[in-house]
Order: sequence, then C-alpha cells, then structure tokens
Amino acid sequence: MIDGIPQLVSPERANEVQQRADAYSRVWQQDGWGCSSPSYLLNLPNRDTTGRQTRKWRVKARSLDSLLQLFGTLAPHRVLDLGSGVGWLANRLARQGHETFAVDMVQDEVLGLRAADIYLHAGSTFERIWGELERPPFQAGVFDAVICNASLHYAVSLEAAIAEVSRILRPGGVLVIMNSPIHNDALSAVRAERSFQRRLSILGASDDLISRYHHIVRSRLEAALIAAIGLPRLQPLDPGRSFRLTRRVKGILLRMEFASFPIVWAEKRTGPT
Repeated sequence: MIDGIPQLVSPERANEVQQRADAYSRVWQQDGWGCSSPSYLLNLPNRDTTGRQTRKWRVKARSLDSLLQLFGTLAPHRVLDLGSGVGWLANRLARQGHETFAVDMVQDEVLGLRAADIYLHAGSTFERIWGELERPPFQAGVFDAVICNASLHYAVSLEAAIAEVSRILRPGGVLVIMNSPIHNDALSAVRAERSFQRRLSILGASDDLISRYHHIVRSRLEAALIAAIGLPRLQPLDPGRSFRLTRRVKGILLRMEFASFPIVWAEKRTGPT
C-alpha cells in the first residue's frame, strides 16, 4: 500500500506498467487534460474550470446523467470504475450510494489515483487500487456492475478485456461501456484510429502507447459482448446538438463516419449459454 492505494499490479509487471502510466500522463497533459486544482476536480464533469476541454467534458456530463438513469433502474450495489483516471466517476457513484472501487494504472496527482484525494477529503468514500485494465485484480463474481469509462479503447485485446470483466461480474451483473470511440464502418474506424495515433506521435507518445489506442468497430464489440457476457443494449444518450452537427459536417467533408460515443451495456447471463 502506498499513499492509501493498494498496489495490486503483479511485481513482475510493475516497472512496465509504471513506465506506461508515466508516458500516458505526460502525453495527455500535453494535450490539455488534467489539473490538480481542487476546484477543477470537484466540478467534473459538469464544468471544466481550465477551459481547455470544455466541449468534451460537456458530453461526459451528459453521459453521466444517462448512466445514473440506467443505474436508477438496475440498482447495482458494488460497482467497479475500471480505468478510473482521477476518479471523478467513482466519486459521483459513491455519492449516489454505490459501494465503489476505482482501478487505474496512473497514480499521479494530475491524471491518476492520487488526484482522488480531493474527493475523499471532501467526504466521498471509495476504494482506489493500482491495477491494470486487462488484469483487474479481483476474485470472480464480486461486482454487480463494471464501468469502462473512456478506457476500453486502450485494451490490447478487446475480447480479452471483456472476458476478464465477465470473470469478475456476478451472474446478472452488467458491463457498461461509455466515452469510447465506436464506429459502424470498419474503414472509418481504421482511418480515425490512424489519424489519432499520428496525433499521439506528435505529442511525444511512445510506440507502445500509440499501439494501444484503438477505435472500436461496433460489430466486433457486439460479438465480444455476446460471447462473454450477453446481448448488447444501448442506453439513450443525446450528446448535444452542437456535437452531433459538428461531427456530421466533418464526416461529410472527409467522406467518413466519425466516431460516436454511445453507452453500451450488457447483462451477464445467469444460466448456460
């Protein structure tokens, strides 16, 4: 345990994961994300006090509202925020009464788990854990819900990551995927992925980090969910008129389908497949 955070990355992988986490944090700070200010963290996702990513946080705020509506119906008790970053979502879920756990590979005070000290000092209660997206350090069947919030598109293997989520979900538990770029058209997904990977390269990302960034093809995601968990469903989400219009215009100009960021969820089967 370091600074109140259980260190549950396996010792043989610790150096590799720490190097990847440091590289991730450097690149995304360079891209205008993150701030250690209490005002910034406590206002997420409803307000970006830095003004650097206001439009994107506005969509995340709408995603949160939609997620809370879904959880109002499903009423999960024990919830995992897998790839939690600073823990803004874990904070909101804990304040809604869920027993919440937050896992991330980044531990710093700007984009990682130590930033969540602000939420804990403000009275929120959730457990932070240093761990990996594709190796969640939990026993089988312990969670009612697992949320991959802006994290699943960093999985080296989409199928392996979803299979691991299935392992730690109880029967009847749900996986929720949100704020990840998803395309209907596979060629558009490839174009968009390569474009953003070039951007990461300009920002100084390592080859390892670049290779881990993906855009997700909906058909592949749905097949992985059906194989490991259950039928995929969509939670209604309106990202906003400005977001929809801007992406539609860009898509027409570039002759490609821009990514959408839907809330996709699936309930783990309770009986034989």
